[in-house]
Order: sequence, then structure tokens, then C-alpha cells
Amino acid sequence: MMTARRWLLGLLLLPGVVCGADDVRLGFEGDWQAGPVRPLVAEGLTQSPGHSGDAVGLGPDSKLAIPAPAFLKDGFDIRLWVWHEKALTDYQYDELVYLYHETPNWRNRISLIKRAGTDYLLFSLSDDTGAAKGADFAGNWFAMKSPPLRWVAGTWHELRVTASRARGEAALYVDGRCVAAATGTQFPQVVADRLWLGSLQGRSQMRGVLDDVTIAPAAGGLSPSDRAAVAKGADPITPDRGQPPAPVAPGTDLSDGKEITLNLDFFDVSISTDTWDMADHRGEMDRIMRLAAHAGVDRILFRVSICGVVCYRSKVMYVADDKAFASYHRDLLDTPVANTPCYIPRMADLMKATDPLRDCVELGHKYGLKVWGWITVYDSLYYAPEGEFFHDHPEYTWVSRDGTKHIPGVPCYAYPEVRELRLKEIEEILGYGVDGIYLSMRSHSPWPKDGSGAREYGYNAPVIAEYQRRYGSDPRQAKPGSLEELRFVKLKGEFLKQFLTEAHKRCQARGKLLSMNASWDAVDPATAARMYVPADDLCRERIVDELCLLSGANADLTRWRVLGQNRVRLTTFTGMFSPQYEVGHAAWVQGLQQMLRNPTLDGTCFHEFGNVLYFHMWDDIRRVVAEWRAERGRAPQ
Repeated sequence: MMTARRWLLGLLLLPGVVCGADDVRLGFEGDWQAGPVRPLVAEGLTQSPGHSGDAVGLGPDSKLAIPAPAFLKDGFDIRLWVWHEKALTDYQYDELVYLYHETPNWRNRISLIKRAGTDYLLFSLSDDTGAAKGADFAGNWFAMKSPPLRWVAGTWHELRVTASRARGEAALYVDGRCVAAATGTQFPQVVADRLWLGSLQGRSQMRGVLDDVTIAPAAGGLSPSDRAAVAKGADPITPDRGQPPAPVAPGTDLSDGKEITLNLDFFDVSISTDTWDMADHRGEMDRIMRLAAHAGVDRILFRVSICGVVCYRSKVMYVADDKAFASYHRDLLDTPVANTPCYIPRMADLMKATDPLRDCVELGHKYGLKVWGWITVYDSLYYAPEGEFFHDHPEYTWVSRDGTKHIPGVPCYAYPEVRELRLKEIEEILGYGVDGIYLSMRSHSPWPKDGSGAREYGYNAPVIAEYQRRYGSDPRQAKPGSLEELRFVKLKGEFLKQFLTEAHKRCQARGKLLSMNASWDAVDPATAARMYVPADDLCRERIVDELCLLSGANADLTRWRVLGQNRVRLTTFTGMFSPQYEVGHAAWVQGLQQMLRNPTLDGTCFHEFGNVLYFHMWDDIRRVVAEWRAERGRAPQ
């Protein structure tokens, strides 16, 4: 067995390796775990023939972490060799993590990965704000991608990443060639206790062999030849082996008719600063649609509404622009969506360059996905600037009982002008070729915290006039908890029902479907905290084609199945928000299992696409469905 001393001497003699006092070197020879660099985590590893001597084999369940050198915060020069049994294109839908560092607060990142749905590498950095940026993704910042990699099976490749805080410079090398470089100020300020090799903090789809890892302080800057190589352009690295395999058919056949839906809050995804490639919008949409189709997702709900503005080329609604985000020029972490670093004004920049709804519909259909337009009908605040309809006409929003206050951004559907505006919006979205319209009652507006919104607001003139015509009294004088107050809440629901009836006709005229969601409290006027959604009537009269409950996927929806006589689809909108992978992943898997086992459901929308994308939970769909089918096969028929 090779001793640690002999192993180190062997490394010193490797071509191109110059030792420094602070260097970390890992060669995986013999009993390497007892050597100078002892791993903090070493699970599921194998010993394999290496680029020089022995190497370590990594699989999807492998975990390898070593102590992170303190000098990482000032700069580094990291090299490693990697080998894959298959051609890289055969790992098209896998996310291969070669190197990952991040402090426990999800900041101070150093990451080198092969992105899922691509055949290129992404090298990204972030500072203690967590706001990672990208030269190829947003501007003059740190996040670089390689040209397409066309690695053939069973070949060794050297990967190298360098960065210097003092020079404000970083670069990515593949097989000795500088393929990407950037300048910027975002740089890790704190060093975590560990540096992961082959996984993202223990989570990976890695399938390969790793060898000759060298971690040294930052050396010299980019040479003229390096800069010339970057300027040369993004030609593929090694000969092209052809296109990657096409996605499998969507998951309806896998889940025996139960639809798996993901809502795509495109605003959240596109403003994530080391996720969306601003130079290749359509390519990014193609990537995430292919990932969804390959995993077995059936339907995408594309959210066109962004709290008062829209992300499609509308002539009716206010399109997201610089004015809408004038007060939001700051970096932030989107905690609900996997704690991703975000920069809100990117949405305005994106809207100048493309139409994301068009791209989603066209590319979703290309891969067999159904794409619905998702409109929030009580959520027109925050980003709505001067010129947006409800900003300029607060009289059309819910007014308080005493007439002195409004809930901004919450439309009153008793006004013909409001209904007509929304119907024009629906017509526009139907014109994109969507498969249906999904209307949502979710709202970010400032509702009363005591849950009195449905009873203390909505006293608009048309509602008062109709109430007085029907009941001969003024609803503003109704006593709390009285029958008169409940009548007032139900009346507002009738105006919503009138709008939905008109919307359904517009959808039917184009052969499209309509869905409305509701929370458990909203389906009962006595418990409605915000608005009342007359779910019983919607199913009984088949005013909608689908009723979606904001609920866990184990919800019993028998009531509406009976009322709709099995002619209205019943689904849930089930959350899995969390900045932590373990929490989000557990909620995702549990939701899938509950949906499949729930006889009252036709499917579930999992909230949201961003969580699945960032945590890379695609393979869970196939696994959970396979387990369910096996379980059902063993059960008595």
C-alpha cells in the first residue's frame, strides 16, 4: 500500500503541478482517507482506476466532503479530473455536481456543476448577501457557463476554476482551455467548514470517477491566450455526438390518469440571478420544459400575473417594465423558493427581449405538456405603477364598510368595467394557444389580519344597490355575525360567479377549459376571511371545468364530486415551499404519494416549479409512481 509520504511525493511530480505551503491535494491512492487530507464525510464511495493511480468512484448516493481551506475567501485555483462511463449527452437530464461550497445560511457559494437539461458547465460564486450573479446570466458578475461539452464515454477531462478577490476576476477552464471568464465584486466572505466533491451538500445525481483534486490559493491573472480563447466563442468542446435523447411521454400513462401539475411562477424563476440565462431566453424555457416532460409532468400553470403587472405582451394589462420595479433595485433572497438569490428588475429586462408566455406555450406543446394561463383575480398590488388600471382606479377595488378605506389591488367584480377588463385579458391569453385558464384567489394585498376582510370590505356601490334591491336594507348596518352580514358575503360571491360564467363561455367558444381555485374557508360564507368562492354552485352548475382546492393532496373532495356528478375535475394546489431541501423534498414526496392514493382527486398542482427545479427533485416522480403502482398491484382488486 502506498504511504501518505510516497503519495504526496507522487503528486509533486505530476506534470504542471507546483506545490505551495497552503495547497490541498487529494489523490485517492491506497488508504487515502487516513492521509494528509482526511474527509469529513465519506459515504458510498468506491476505489477505481484513476487518471494517475487510483481514483474515487461516485454514485447518486455518494457523499464526499473535505475541510474547506480558509484561503477560499481571498481566491483559489481548483483543479480536478473527472471520468464518466457514458457520454455526457447520456446524462442530459442529470445534474452533475463536481464542486460545491456554501455556508449554512445558503450564501458564500462556490459551485461547479453540469446543469440538468444541458450539456454545459456552470461556475458560480456568491458573497455573504447570497446574491450570486452571472456574467452570462445577468451582467458583469460572477457566473460563467462553458460551451456545450461533447465528452465521449470513458474519457478523462480536467476541470479548473480560478478566482481572485483582489483582481475581481474569475475563470473556468476545460481540458486546459479557458472557456469562460468574468469580472465582478461578488466573492465569498465567509468559509464554511467543508467543501463538497461530487455533490451539492450530499445531494447529487453524480455518476463518475474523480481524481487528482488540487486546491491552491489564487495564482496569476488571465493570460492573453486565455482571453483570446474566451473571445473566440462558444464552440463545442470535443466533436459533437448528436442530439441528446428526446424526453419520454408525459406522465399521464404513469399515473393512470392522475395529472401531475407544476405551477410556473415565471417571475420567481427568471429573476433568480444564477439560474436564468439572459442571453438565451428561449433556450432556458426549452430546458425547463424538457425537464418537466422528461420527469412525467402533465401540465404547467404559467402565472401571467405578477402583483399588478403581467409577464406577457399584453395590450390590455400593464406589462412588467422598469417603472413597475423602480422601488425594487436591490438583491434579495427568495426564501420560499429554495432561498434563491434574486434581482427583481431582471423581469423588466427580460420583457424587453422576449415573450415568456409565447415561449412556454410553444415549447411546452413541443414536449407534450399542457400549458394553462394562470391569472390571480384578487392580486393587483405592489408592482402596479401609475398607468395600471386598478392603481389609477381605486374606486373599483374593495371599499371598507365606512367608505374611508380600500384594499388596494383587490377588484370588485360587481362592476361591468372590471369584468370586461378581465375578460379581455382572458381573450388575450387564449389567443396564445393555451389549453386552459386557471383563475386563482390567492392574494398578496394587505387584508385585515383579524380575518374580517370578507365582512368589512367590498361595500362598493353596485353591491350595496343590489343588496338594497333584494333585501330592502343597507348591508353597512348589518350586525356582526348576523344573517344580513352572511347575505352580503354571498352576494359578492354571486358577482364573482357572474364573471366566471362569462369567462367560461369565452373559453368554451375556443374549445378551452376553465379552472377556479378556492381555500377551505372561502367555500363557506360563514368562514370566508377574504372572499367567498361559491364552489357548490360552480360544480353543480358546471360553471367551471375544474375546481382546485388550496389544500394538501389528501383532501377529501367527495362533496364536489357528487355535486358535479363527476363532470367537474377536482384537484388540489399543494405547497412544498421551503428554503431547506430536506423540508421541501419531504413535502414533495408526501404530496405525490397522497395524490396518487386519493380516490377523490383527478390530480394535484404542486406549488411550485421553482422548488422542484432548484432542489432537482425530478426523479422522485418516477420513483413514487412506480412504488404506488407496485403497491396497488399487491392490493386486493
